[in-house]
Amino acid sequence: MFTLKIFFLGLIAFSPSPDGQELRVLLVDGRQGYTTSDGTEIGPHHAFLMATAGSCQNDCTPGDSSIADFFFGKYGSAAPGHLSEALVGGAVWRLSESEIELRTPQAVSGQPLVLTNSRSTGTPRSGLPAAPLEASDFSWIANLGQIAPDSGGLNLDHLEQPALTGWVIATLRLRNGRISAYRLAGVENQVIPIGFRALLRGATSNYSQALADSVMAEIEIEGDAVEIVEKSFDGATRKTLRLKPNAQGVVELALLNMPPVHNGHTHHTSTPNTTGLPDPGKHFELFYALTENPPAKTQRLVPHADTRAGVPWSQIYPRRQSDSTLLAALGLDDPRTILEAVLCPVVLIPPPR
Repeated sequence: MFTLKIFFLGLIAFSPSPDGQELRVLLVDGRQGYTTSDGTEIGPHHAFLMATAGSCQNDCTPGDSSIADFFFGKYGSAAPGHLSEALVGGAVWRLSESEIELRTPQAVSGQPLVLTNSRSTGTPRSGLPAAPLEASDFSWIANLGQIAPDSGGLNLDHLEQPALTGWVIATLRLRNGRISAYRLAGVENQVIPIGFRALLRGATSNYSQALADSVMAEIEIEGDAVEIVEKSFDGATRKTLRLKPNAQGVVELALLNMPPVHNGHTHHTSTPNTTGLPDPGKHFELFYALTENPPAKTQRLVPHADTRAGVPWSQIYPRRQSDSTLLAALGLDDPRTILEAVLCPVVLIPPPR
């Protein structure tokens, strides 16, 4: 037995199946950039699968210079070396119309799909975690069904070829393992509540709570390796990885969909930010395109941070050490660095009604 950990960051949507037995993971296609309702130009987002493990066989590509620059461009000619150090025993793939599958030599452990439920049951539920244990609850993922109920659930047309193309850049289906919020967004060493409103016309939502900017899946694997397969949306196999666990009994994957890391997250604002708070997550408007009834662009509610009054990071994550050597190597494991500049929550889109 060993543990497969998968980390998700960036422009990524999650949608559980109606029976709760499967979680669809959709990486939104942001390669062409995006113009928001207030005219802000959002730069291109790019999708990657990255892995680190004890050993790797088959398509164990170390990544070309453009991928190294994407993550480590500030190091100049030394960028490829930093990428190689981050991918010990693993690989990196640039994703494009990619369907990712997990396979194992033996069956995955009988562990079912579990969406972590660790928040207190008091009424009403607090918009901030009251204790470290609560911080992993799945409900910290921004819920589009509560933020904008009229937008409906996931539009199943976006799960069918060729409709995927242009809306979704990569997909993954999880049927086993524990899914939890990995990290909550914050500012200045605080985890803060985040509300939603439109950029131009003042439409708002009563939804306000701490939000996850990343998610972790932990899957117990039977056997000595896990196989990762990339297929095109038409079903043709492109690449495979066969990964064996490291000395700690872990294989790590990361699915990332973001702008270049070494430049930080683009400040999605058309005016200078003097509030000291994270910029609004304007790119959140893109998520609505995956719903059954997308609202007009000017009515799409996006995350705003209106206060620094939150819970200290040290209280929510006391003595925290990274669960991911890969994210730490990429500089993506602490929101008080590049992820603090602009709100980048992942999103939950309910299943179809």
